[in-house]
Amino acid sequence: MSARGRWARRLAIPCALAPTLAVAQVPDPMPPAPSAPTPAAPAAPPAPGAPPPAVLVPPPRSGWLDRDPLFEGWYFPTGVEIGAAFTADGDPGLVLGLETSVVYLTRGFLWAGALLGARYDHGVERGYASLGLEGGYAFIGAEAALDVRDDGALGGRLRVVVPFVAAGLYGGLSTHDGDRFQVGVQLKWPIGLD
Repeated sequence: MSARGRWARRLAIPCALAPTLAVAQVPDPMPPAPSAPTPAAPAAPPAPGAPPPAVLVPPPRSGWLDRDPLFEGWYFPTGVEIGAAFTADGDPGLVLGLETSVVYLTRGFLWAGALLGARYDHGVERGYASLGLEGGYAFIGAEAALDVRDDGALGGRLRVVVPFVAAGLYGGLSTHDGDRFQVGVQLKWPIGLD
């Protein structure tokens, strides 16, 4: 590089006092001559009986839902539920219960399974047994169950559930005793079955 080109680069340093000042860079009057491309050496022919050269092929790319098979499989979440139940007219009551499920979780975080539970509603002083289905995607799901009251009466239960690893929130409706609304927390530890 010529001395003139070096000085032009040194003058192009920005100045904090004059931000709008721009110094034109003077091109080097003698640019280097372009080099001629070097021809590639011809590939040697393979020896007779030698295996063909290996071709590296990248593995197929999968979607983000298929990246981690760590959580895919069968689970047995078992635990307790604590909540409240009330009708539109009031009549609140503490609800305590036990619930267990058998659930299959896919790589894409879809889950489905069956549930079995028992609970006691202190507001109406009644016990219930439940058998039903549940399913969802990631952290949102639903439960639909058949409820049998302690006197043998049949009813139903629908819930929206927001499960996390070992705890979840629920809210829904039970058709027994004047359509009682239910809200609460489930504490269920997911025991792996695989």
